[in-house]
Amino acid sequence: MNKYLKPTTTLSVFPLGLIASLCLLTSSCGLDQDEESSIRKGNELSLKKVVLALEPSGDPSESLAYRDGLESYLSEKLKRKVEVIVPRQGIAVEQSLLSGEIDLACLPLENAMREVKRGALAILLETYRVEGSCPKGVWLFREDGNYSGIDQLRGKAVAFSGNSSLPGYFLPVSDLAAGKLIGPEVALTDYFSQTVFGTGDLSAVEKLLQGEVEAAAVSDEILESNGSLSKEQRNRLRILKKLGPVPDSLLCVRASVHESDQSLIKLAILELNEDQPKFSERAFGGMFAPPGKEIHSGGAVEALATEKAIKP
Repeated sequence: MNKYLKPTTTLSVFPLGLIASLCLLTSSCGLDQDEESSIRKGNELSLKKVVLALEPSGDPSESLAYRDGLESYLSEKLKRKVEVIVPRQGIAVEQSLLSGEIDLACLPLENAMREVKRGALAILLETYRVEGSCPKGVWLFREDGNYSGIDQLRGKAVAFSGNSSLPGYFLPVSDLAAGKLIGPEVALTDYFSQTVFGTGDLSAVEKLLQGEVEAAAVSDEILESNGSLSKEQRNRLRILKKLGPVPDSLLCVRASVHESDQSLIKLAILELNEDQPKFSERAFGGMFAPPGKEIHSGGAVEALATEKAIKP
């Protein structure tokens, strides 16, 4: 059985009104005379075909409707065949991306950061949740501590949630570097007496509560009332500093895709987001910027670059 949802009939599951609006968009939003778009003659994709994987939603017909709209719009913009697939539940999109079966997909934050750091993937865009507040990275300390700033942790033992965590490692490290506390000549282990890596937010917080470390860098989602900590444990914790906001996922592309192709694909998706923001949000599972902020992919990219420049 095909592991992707790819029926032969598409119009039956795709709203006719949306088809019409997208067709109008692709015809009326063509390249203007000023050639402001980078998608123009002489600057075309080297890829002959682009394969994009969407995260499946609870309603398969809804996901297939997004698929048809994206194929139509992006094929028109990129002047190439674009195939949008909807993986069946349980299919590891990450492995399909790494194997070259697909070219780009939205991945969970930690998985994406791990593979980008390894050099297998590149980040095109950050995806933020549409409803509710975006998570943040936080430095936590125990209620019996007497800390008012990160600089007071010099010479202390600290824990990070994991070396692939954006809120629990990359953002805190980037912030430490911005404050000139660490850098190319000063390693984490030079600044702190000990740096411990957990296997997630909970393990880092447990080390803090047990007194193994003086502070822990994690996602603030660990503090939610429906999280893994008891009310008593949460009451023992204090926030030293907040960092973020943090995206929910990252739209990643294979690192082997040429940079010019990456730029053209990114531009086409941003043009879709500008033309049909609600459709883009539902298709990609979120917004490409936190509420009230401009679209960028800098947060995660900059944090990765900063971490790489820190003395090992």
